[in-house]
Amino acid sequence: MKLINKLTASICLALSLSPAVYSKENALDIPIKTDFGRKPMNATPVGQPNTQKTYQGANDLRAATSPYTAASNQVGVSQQATSNSEPDFLQKVKQSFKPEQSYKLKPGRNIVIPVGQGFSNAIRTNFRSLSVKTSADSEQALLEVEDGHLYATLRTTQPISLLLSEDGVLESEISIVLVPMSSPPAMVDIDIEMPAEMKLKALNYFNELEKQKKIDKAKMEAQNSPILRSSSYQKNIVSILKPIAQGKTPVGYSITNDIPKYLKHPCRIAIYHEAGQRLSGSRDLIDVVLVHNDSDRVYQVREEMCLNDGVTSVALYPKSYLQPGEETEIYIIRKIQKASSEAYGQTRPRLTMGAK
Repeated sequence: MKLINKLTASICLALSLSPAVYSKENALDIPIKTDFGRKPMNATPVGQPNTQKTYQGANDLRAATSPYTAASNQVGVSQQATSNSEPDFLQKVKQSFKPEQSYKLKPGRNIVIPVGQGFSNAIRTNFRSLSVKTSADSEQALLEVEDGHLYATLRTTQPISLLLSEDGVLESEISIVLVPMSSPPAMVDIDIEMPAEMKLKALNYFNELEKQKKIDKAKMEAQNSPILRSSSYQKNIVSILKPIAQGKTPVGYSITNDIPKYLKHPCRIAIYHEAGQRLSGSRDLIDVVLVHNDSDRVYQVREEMCLNDGVTSVALYPKSYLQPGEETEIYIIRKIQKASSEAYGQTRPRLTMGAK
């Protein structure tokens, strides 16, 4: 009897330690409760490490949204592997991120800048006209340049290298590396130390660009304006005035400063103006008039202010609206046979009788 009791107790103990036991007697499944208040699924087997990661709240959320985390159900393991594979200097760069950053560089230097991925980051330089070179394509980054500012939207998780310089001044070039990260967009100010000769070279190049832009704009406006004269006449006027605006003498013309006194001030304008050059051709005379705004307000110069008898065309360059102290040039084209004092109010009395 004692032996039977011991066997029965051993069987009950074995059943209590099993995760789940079912009896299939008479084709019936009879569940037997075995947990008795324990949680065997949370237990750690002896001799095996605990591989289940405890939920860390916001830390796990940041890790799940990080662009450097591999797509895997095991968030903790994959993030640890990614972090280990990322270079240490990139981690340090990301840790130094600030929404507003400022740098001062000399030409030829290199700098690494953390920026927000997927956002438009503003890179503001002291260049007058910014030139940007990169090997990145449109799928990796969207780059927009406006004057000395660069707006960069990074569409990749990999760093992007850019070469920035003043347009026309290659020796002012600097190198920047943009490191994308999950952060707000960055506003970055970069001040490049340029010596005086670089600044002068940049200014001259910029002025040439602006002059060419204005010439192209004038040509475009002339092409789009209503046709008042024949196209051949328009082309002839443009071919004559373009080199004059560029500071050259047109083919077939000679230049002199010998201008009749009554043509020294040919326009009806309230600010200072004076004809200082005359270009003489076989059929036309072109007077170049300097206009200087010596008033204390903005003044608009219009072509019709210089129209008179014998004048066939009038043009302005580079501007018609003058701020106080600004200057522009007026080009007045006359036919040779019409260029006389009669057009400017100076008359003579007739000798015949009964003249009115």
